[in-house]
Amino acid sequence: MRRIGGGPRLPALLVNPVGGTTGLWRRALVDLARERPLVAWDHRGLYESGPPEAGGLRPPAHAEDALAALDHHGAGRFVIVAWSNGVRIALELAHRAPERVAAVAAVCGGYAHSPAAFFQHLNPAALLPPLAGVTKHFASLLQGPFRALVTRPELTGVVRQSGLVGANADTAALVGLLRAMASCDLDRLLATYEAVAGDDGRRL
Repeated sequence: MRRIGGGPRLPALLVNPVGGTTGLWRRALVDLARERPLVAWDHRGLYESGPPEAGGLRPPAHAEDALAALDHHGAGRFVIVAWSNGVRIALELAHRAPERVAAVAAVCGGYAHSPAAFFQHLNPAALLPPLAGVTKHFASLLQGPFRALVTRPELTGVVRQSGLVGANADTAALVGLLRAMASCDLDRLLATYEAVAGDDGRRL
């Protein structure tokens, strides 16, 4: 867990997508850190966070970890800034501690999907969590090639020219994300993604 910045406004909790780091926010952090403290933590078993002892990998467990990080840094009320599947954790957090959450900024996120959503709404994103669940069984075979791929110097150009990101995207940050993800245990990374992105939170 970490705290950066300062200022008089309410602290902001940064909720990364699974495998994300604060490097993803580098353009926004400069301004945010001038006006308020920023608190972030690593998801269970990823980066500086140890493997989970209990509680699993579903969004409620990550929400409890976020509250523990906020309590550690003395943050009472706070705002949430979440991106991608981190929004699913943010929704869980706002549901569990509504008296402490002053606002939520949800960037390109949703409430996650059960596999049934593919058949109900023909939503292809609903297939990604079960795909991660299958792929984790081959993580030991994929870990080495994935790490070798992200170290290649031409990766930045490939990402920029792929058509998958906009012309003004922070390509260096995206490449940094891929390289950071490759440093994680791939089995745990995929299991965490499956647990978060596959947990349907429409009730929230």
